[in-house]
Amino acid sequence: MPRLADRPEDVPHVFADRFNSGDPSAVAEMYAEGAVFVPTPGTP
Repeated sequence: MPRLADRPEDVPHVFADRFNSGDPSAVAEMYAEGAVFVPTPGTP
């Protein structure tokens, strides 16, 4: 699996690689325990 991002500007690319891998665990590794994903600010 691709590495985690080392620099803030790498986050979108690493996220896309992991998301497109089809492995939910790979995406979950990018989030801190207890994190909440909010796709659009102001929506639950």
